Amino acid sequence: MRKRVLGKIVRVDQLIVDPFNRVIAWAYTDGECLNKELLRQGMTRWYRKYVPFETELAALEEEARKAKLGLWANPSPIPPWESNISATPAEKEQRSPLGKPGMIRQRLKDMLSGQEADPEGQAASDE
Repeated sequence: MRKRVLGKIVRVDQLIVDPFNRVIAWAYTDGECLNKELLRQGMTRWYRKYVPFETELAALEEEARKAKLGLWANPSPIPPWESNISATPAEKEQRSPLGKPGMIRQRLKDMLSGQEADPEGQAASDE
């Protein structure tokens, strides 16, 4: 996804702002809907609560599930709204694909600089 958006103009069409002050929106670059591409790759879930009428999103999520892509590679993926409710800090850290707390900021810096690192700290290739 980084290759699709880095250095490009991304258009964001806001739908609503939810009760937690999060913007629910469509995102586009080069005429492509990034929301749909993330679903197609299994990198996110269709958030039915805010766009229940978007049946194409349901179909894209289902295709990714059947192909076991992205988060659907896990036989029992935990929905984000359930994942950390009762977990201890150690369990939350163990579940996190980003590693220890504070690593998110470093991963973002690495991604923006084009030098994404693996968990052992060695540079990953930019395929």
